[in-house]
Amino acid sequence: ILTHYAEEGMDEANLARILSVFDKGPTGNPYLDLCIIKGRFPSRRAQFCTQYLKTMPLTEYQLSLIEGDVEAVWSWQGIRSEEGGRRRWALEFQEIGGGIYVYRPILRWKAEDCFNAASCYGLDPNPLYRMGMNRVGCMPCINAAKGEILEISKRFPKHIDHIEEWESVVRAASKKGGPSFFPAPEDGRADRVGRNIRQVVQWSRTSRGGKQISLLADAEAVGCASSYGLCE
Repeated sequence: ILTHYAEEGMDEANLARILSVFDKGPTGNPYLDLCIIKGRFPSRRAQFCTQYLKTMPLTEYQLSLIEGDVEAVWSWQGIRSEEGGRRRWALEFQEIGGGIYVYRPILRWKAEDCFNAASCYGLDPNPLYRMGMNRVGCMPCINAAKGEILEISKRFPKHIDHIEEWESVVRAASKKGGPSFFPAPEDGRADRVGRNIRQVVQWSRTSRGGKQISLLADAEAVGCASSYGLCE
């Protein structure tokens, strides 16, 4: 890490500031530790959290099975093309090679299909879906929508406090000194303003255009608030 920053021409004062963060050792939170090492949070253009905390560990595990006494490994992935991005071009079946295969059984499903299938087997959806969350893999996700951020700030204010602490820690390990948990406009979210979690929460309270506070911003978050029609 020291060599990496030194090669980029960082002065000694900033190097000492960054190294003081690493001297404290791992935080115990893999996501936060990764952000400290990177000196920034992920963004849509650099979503390294998925790469290092999901894709790479799973790939390494699959390879370890193949190197053992397992002849074939089938990776079942629950992604849907409707989710957009690269998922839109995903294949339902892929042979990766070396005995590894990928199967995506719900690739063509709609969101409603997923909830209906779960209901048929008596499975309740993740409670967060009824609290206004569109994503529940990570909560909050750096790609959370405006409405989700508002709901999180009302229902889980301690999460906002934690993110504020994370921003402070990662800022101390940052080369530029100003990383924010949620991507700033230059990171690919032109609709999002602010450079820290408190500013982003304030923005989530505004109506379309981000200038006036919404009439519903101060309403208490109670009951069901599902964007998937789960409240009906």
